[in-house]
Formats: sequence, C-alpha cells, structure tokens
Amino acid sequence: MERRRRHEIEILARPTPRGCDRSAVTVHTLFAPLLAEESGLAQTIVRELLRWWNAEVEVCATAGQVLDLLKTAGPTQQPFDVLLASTSLPEMSGLELAAHIRTGCPAPPASIILLNPDSLDVRRC
Repeated sequence: MERRRRHEIEILARPTPRGCDRSAVTVHTLFAPLLAEESGLAQTIVRELLRWWNAEVEVCATAGQVLDLLKTAGPTQQPFDVLLASTSLPEMSGLELAAHIRTGCPAPPASIILLNPDSLDVRRC
C-alpha cells in the first residue's frame, strides 16, 4: 500500500477579485486523515466531505485494520494527521481503539476524533 505524503497545492477555483494579483493564490496543505468506519455509506459521506479540504482519506473498516496499519509505521513516521473513528466498530469500540493507539502504536495520529452515531454515548467521550 503506497503511503500518500502531505504536500502543498494551489487552490485556483475561486474567482480573483478585481485589482488582485492572480499569482497570489491561497496555498493549502493536503492532510492525511485515517477513517475507521464499518458503514460504506458513512465512509462515502466522510470521504466526500474531506475532499472539500483536499484530503486523501485512507479507510479501514475494522479496529484491527487500523492497528495493523499504524503499527507498520516506524517510530519516526506519522503517516496520518488525524484518525476519525466510529465509536461502534467491529472488534472493539472507538474508545478502546483510541486507548490501544495511545499506548501501543509507535507513530499515533496527532489527533483522534470519535464519530458517534448514538447520542447516549456522548457522555463517555
């Protein structure tokens, strides 16, 4: 699996206001999120939303896939900027996954965001 690296890209979609230099464009950083979600529909929705921010999303359907992917990274690598994890994953909950990542992965994502389909679990997050 080829790892996508962060790089800067130019955004030219917006029209330039009159009198502005066309060469002065906004530069955004492409970030690398990892999505842990079992539902194909939710995967599609999140992937499309993140595409607006020029993110190339890596998707795992189970917590085990996430742990395997993160454990293959070396201690000096951080292949993903953020993990977006469902609280209702197969094998373990998103909260358990976050705990495993924080204690056992050599290169954990800088941030872990839990996606919660059930409002009753909000207190646990």
